[in-house]
Amino acid sequence: MKKIIKTEDLKLKTKNTESFAAVFEKTLKAAQVSYIESDGIGVLSLDQLNSKVNILSISILKEFNNVIDLIANQKISVLIIRSNKKDQFIAGANINEINAIKSVDDARDILMKGHALFDKIEQLPFPTIAIINGPCLGGGLELALACTYRIALISDAVKIALPEVNLGILPGLGGTQRLTRLIGLSNALSIIVTGKNINAKKALKLGVVDAICHEAFLDERLATFITQIKSKKYKTIVEQKRKNYSKLMKFLESNPIGRIIIHNMVKKQILATTKGKYPAPLEALHVSCKGYPKSFKKGIQIELDGFCRLVMLDTTKNLIHLFLMQEYVKNINNSLVQSKDQPITHAGIIGAGLMGAGIASVLSYRNIKVRLKDIDWGSLLNGVKSIQKIYKQLVKKRRLKENDAEIKMMQTVSTSKDYSGFHKVDLVIEAIVENMSIKKAVFKDLEQNVSKDCILATNTSSLSINEMAKELKHPERFIGIHFFSPANRMPLVEIIPSKTCKKEVISKAISLVKRMKKTPVVVKECPGFLVNRVLIPYVVEAIRCIEEGEKITRVDKLMTTFGMPIGPLALCDEVGLDIGFSVAKVLEDGYGERMALPKILQKFEGLDNCLGKKTKRGFYNYSGKKKKENMEIYSLCDSSKTKNKKEIEDRLILIMVNEALRCLEENIVNSAEELDLALIYGMGFPPFLGGILMYAQRRGFKKILQDLSTLSRQHGIRFKPCEKLKDLAENNKKLFN
Repeated sequence: MKKIIKTEDLKLKTKNTESFAAVFEKTLKAAQVSYIESDGIGVLSLDQLNSKVNILSISILKEFNNVIDLIANQKISVLIIRSNKKDQFIAGANINEINAIKSVDDARDILMKGHALFDKIEQLPFPTIAIINGPCLGGGLELALACTYRIALISDAVKIALPEVNLGILPGLGGTQRLTRLIGLSNALSIIVTGKNINAKKALKLGVVDAICHEAFLDERLATFITQIKSKKYKTIVEQKRKNYSKLMKFLESNPIGRIIIHNMVKKQILATTKGKYPAPLEALHVSCKGYPKSFKKGIQIELDGFCRLVMLDTTKNLIHLFLMQEYVKNINNSLVQSKDQPITHAGIIGAGLMGAGIASVLSYRNIKVRLKDIDWGSLLNGVKSIQKIYKQLVKKRRLKENDAEIKMMQTVSTSKDYSGFHKVDLVIEAIVENMSIKKAVFKDLEQNVSKDCILATNTSSLSINEMAKELKHPERFIGIHFFSPANRMPLVEIIPSKTCKKEVISKAISLVKRMKKTPVVVKECPGFLVNRVLIPYVVEAIRCIEEGEKITRVDKLMTTFGMPIGPLALCDEVGLDIGFSVAKVLEDGYGERMALPKILQKFEGLDNCLGKKTKRGFYNYSGKKKKENMEIYSLCDSSKTKNKKEIEDRLILIMVNEALRCLEENIVNSAEELDLALIYGMGFPPFLGGILMYAQRRGFKKILQDLSTLSRQHGIRFKPCEKLKDLAENNKKLFN
């Protein structure tokens, strides 16, 4: 008969371990790492004090080390390593401690202590089993890999990954060496160089874990597993499952030429994604491949050297800064959410175009019922087709099964030409044409067809929220919720409260956006809000360069080389020249001469059907297999003079820096962290630069002040340095420590 081991029972039984427990208690006063023993089975539990998650900080590692020293000579048959926190295993290392590393010697010293602990775990005289019940990331996975076996729960909470490359570093506690030896080089590289999460089922398939089960059956599965691993035959079966991949791949991994082929294939994939701007994935690839055929000890030394080459790079510091910004903004948003809020369960969307359908698809996917309204059935049909297309993409990415996608959409999306059903909704988002009078008319009708508690929101990208709210009977429930296109993919949402907006409405808007797995940033009302206010001058300056005779492809190439995901002129075509120019006109009206539009934009109106990608003609011609410059554009230009690379780059980038600092000066956003994160998420400012303000700080505020002053003398008021920049430069201040 199987014996079921219950962890709650183990906590109560300390039979024949009183003297050991006494020693343990004296040694570990903090008790973040605890140990109990029953019937020859030891259980080591991690429970970080005053934290929702477990992090492998230096202090935790010290405690862990002390416990391992104490139990190394215990007469137990197996040691279980687990977390005492629900749905939490180990979320990785302490990022602040990594950020505080001042030298390569510091890094090496910290890592060697971690290696000493993991080596002790690996060399214990009894088998060890890691129970993965939640995020098992970075150092958490490396600790689990040092164990003999791993069991993961089948749960949405379980995310297994080595995400270090996303921070500009690589797994430094044996991850590149243990994982490659465990599941093979090729499979391991798919985890190491991407930093992507895998779930329990995928981890079992790859051999990262040895068993999976639902939480309700953990005790029984664990008892069975402990019995099974006593058999040598079962141990062999487990080891075979870990390297269950093709004979061809095994052959390639077993010889130098094959490993070179694997290396070069993965390197090509990395460069296609990173454009060479992120050193960490390439270093992780090099370390993994170089260490794989060598002894484990030599492999660890190779990994250690690779980590040390990365840890002091500016790119690494910037990516760690980005991670800390994300945490900072999460905390700000959490502080703005009221715990008493009732969650939004029903939403209405006005406008079934690409934006409205995109928003509806995300709401539907997150199990919020959506009522989609437009003026005719043709528009609604197109909207439904757009939602179906997005769901098909989710199926293709294996986020949903095809049947589940169809059922979910049928259960959560309905359509209407009128306001029937809108009396049930908790919130309505308007996503129609950018025209103030039309929007006002829609909200006037809408207010009469929803409940008194329903939140009214506009998705406008630039029009005044306060102006829109003026004629409403209840402006206190009106707010801007600005999604970026495509709404189903872009991670940022600007939250723009009207002057009279209630805190409860802001709270609910933030909660909704978080539920949609997007990042909300609260922005003060102004023409263009935050992202478009910074982005439009950059795009307009690129157009000025074309007007002055520069080549379209050269300007775009310079910006993608700088690190932008797409060139400014190609971006215009993607958005639509009509939409982009209308937003630019709002900014010109709002800010006057500083945002004046170039004359060439008036000439664009004379070009027939030239609205960008949607009409197959914009700055580029899209009628062939490959896009080409639209030569017609050059006929609108006054000259054909080319400029040097630095001048173009400075004009486009520094005009953004200046506007971003002006937004900070005017308190359009509350912090530099929120601003930087918004521009990374909303317009694709290069993450490896740490954000536009971090870029400016590293470049030097004094130098930027000089460069902008020069540009201002050459090109006019649009480059005039703002007061915030002058203050930072003249008083030698910093925005970030």
